[in-house]
Amino acid sequence: AGKVAIQRKMVRSMTPILGVLSSLYEGPTGLEGWTIGRGQTGWKYDNGAFSTTRQCAIGRDFKLPAASTIEFDLAWRGQLQLLTSFYTDSFENYGYNSDCYMININSGYVYLQRMMRSGGQTQLGQAQIPSLTQKSKVRIGLRSNKEQGTVSLLVDGNLAQQWKDPAGFAGKGGGVCFFSQGNGFTKLSNIRISEWD
Repeated sequence: AGKVAIQRKMVRSMTPILGVLSSLYEGPTGLEGWTIGRGQTGWKYDNGAFSTTRQCAIGRDFKLPAASTIEFDLAWRGQLQLLTSFYTDSFENYGYNSDCYMININSGYVYLQRMMRSGGQTQLGQAQIPSLTQKSKVRIGLRSNKEQGTVSLLVDGNLAQQWKDPAGFAGKGGGVCFFSQGNGFTKLSNIRISEWD
């Protein structure tokens, strides 16, 4: 199009696209293909969303690439307590006994842990997110880069924190697992898994 001049007040947002990126998943469209934790029946599917009011896990192998983006809308009532494991191969134990990363999202803060199959875990850091105490719905984004050993957290499109694993990237699986820890209402929708440039 050549050089284009647009009044700033007419621009709502700009998204640079650096190439065609592969989308691995967009949904949910049902429970098929997902693994629910053994003996757990808490997650339900309805109208494009998963929801629960009890402690339970749900996961799926997406064969995550070396650089990935995981995005989802998170809504809740009551206490917010959601664990999200990524680059995991364990869906029934929500990331425990797996070489992966786990982000713990609570009211007001998040923290990232490196999980090890041996049962060990290392906390890589935390971030205070005041908006989690003022809202009941956010858009979460996780961007991981194996080569650089980094994980970035975005909340409503804004970079909230970036962590670098000093021991190198630990995730050896290709899946994502969500575990609701609380007994309040938790809802996941608009899940999108893709390559990240």
